[in-house]
Amino acid sequence: MRGYPSKERKLSFLNLSQFGNSELAWEYSANTYKTTVQRSVAVQAIVQKFDQMMYADTNIYGFAILSGDGRNVVSTVEKKSRTGVMKIDEKTRDILEECKESYPFVKWVSGESLDVGMTEAFYCMVNRPVLLGIVALREAEKTEEDSYLCVALDEKKVSQSYGMVSYNGSRAALVDENGKIISSTDSEYLETIYQPKEEEQNIRISLIITGNW
Repeated sequence: MRGYPSKERKLSFLNLSQFGNSELAWEYSANTYKTTVQRSVAVQAIVQKFDQMMYADTNIYGFAILSGDGRNVVSTVEKKSRTGVMKIDEKTRDILEECKESYPFVKWVSGESLDVGMTEAFYCMVNRPVLLGIVALREAEKTEEDSYLCVALDEKKVSQSYGMVSYNGSRAALVDENGKIISSTDSEYLETIYQPKEEEQNIRISLIITGNW
């Protein structure tokens, strides 16, 4: 799944793209701060920018910048701003590699697709069911040397936006390219593999996204 077709979210994706082209993102990715004070000021500026982007679109749950070495800055609508170092395990690394391959498109996964410890700063982004959009900055060839911009959408709000297509007890869901359900009007189906039943009528609609998002 490369994008989510909603006019309300295009503004946030545009802002995310603009942030990715800013000095704030480049400097954080390069990690060339000369002093801890300089780094602290930069992190505060990143959080402030994320907060402004969330204020412009109430559908967004959080924004983050994640470096391949695990450094990250997170800000969410719950006023939880964190910075820290996340352990990049093999599962997360595979997703980041897919993001590089998908560049310049956004790679969409469920928040549970990442193994994030509850004590890690990035956990603020996935502490509830979310759709996580990740795009690589493409600042380096190696996955661990690149950085990634992340946007979290509250899964409940997402499912409400397309729930109107389900009626008379039917269900609607968003499925990624691997067949995993990453959003559904029935929460019991989240993170399961879509398996249509012969006795049921199944209607599939492919999402077509224009532009880089």
